[in-house]
Amino acid sequence: MVFFFDNDSKPGGNKSRPAFQPPSDKTEALLRARGKWEGKTVEWETGSITESRLTEAELRALAQKHRSHYFNRERAFEVKRRMKAGKSLPQIKSELARLRRHGYGARQIEKDHAALLPHITG
Repeated sequence: MVFFFDNDSKPGGNKSRPAFQPPSDKTEALLRARGKWEGKTVEWETGSITESRLTEAELRALAQKHRSHYFNRERAFEVKRRMKAGKSLPQIKSELARLRRHGYGARQIEKDHAALLPHITG
């Protein structure tokens, strides 16, 4: 997402344009995509993605469970990957606790597990 700041704006902002514009569909797809390294640059393409890490239904369920759209998607994918491998919740919590990353607390892992459970088993 790109933000532009102009130097001649007054405090309180410019009233002639909206303060926030939602990103386009293509920008959203690029934000969800993973880049690949080519030399010294990173290339993003939305058409070449074959596997999605989390489906739209799973993202909606996670956002509802966390009561926010701002949750750790990497942690949720790690929980999903371990659930598909047949691990139980205590096993997943102990494995992810060993990573000792910020945002990988037991309660957050439990919320991810509860939100993803109907999508993995169903």
